[in-house]
Amino acid sequence: MEKLYSKEESPKATFDGKEVYIYKHGYVSEVAHGVKDHDPKAIREMAEFLSSLIKEDCYLIPAPQHTGKAEYTLEICKIIEKICPYDVTILDVLECSPRETLWAMKKAIQAQNGVASFSKEDLAKVKAGITLKQAFEMLKGTVYFVDNVVSTGTTLNEVKVLIPQIRPLVFAVSEKYL
Repeated sequence: MEKLYSKEESPKATFDGKEVYIYKHGYVSEVAHGVKDHDPKAIREMAEFLSSLIKEDCYLIPAPQHTGKAEYTLEICKIIEKICPYDVTILDVLECSPRETLWAMKKAIQAQNGVASFSKEDLAKVKAGITLKQAFEMLKGTVYFVDNVVSTGTTLNEVKVLIPQIRPLVFAVSEKYL
């Protein structure tokens, strides 16, 4: 059985110059799953953490969920906008076609292959299908992509193609991605 890490024990790593959690069972997975379940306490917890990582005026672009639009990430951005001591502007400019969750898509490929691992070839089959909802001009200043967890990097990499200057602002990252 995997160890359940408390908040204080949860390991961290530097990701794009910011200290974020490494995705592990316990505190980090509970907050991440709570956010996906639209739990207000978990959403507030994640927003406070992400706000603490911001050190300058910036733009926040929330990640769209599998429903096609930003939902819990937009809620997180709105809380950050209220509590962050810097000037924060939310730009809800991304969308995707409604689809299965990326997690479900990955699990289906693993089941089809009959193995628990996930190859680079398998990863190439999984797409978030993210597009811009409106014209987007390059902005002066820091632009953050707000998401809960970077697992394989699929979503983040698709967004970087659309908005090359974007930087991740995330709660946790998987060890595999690091």
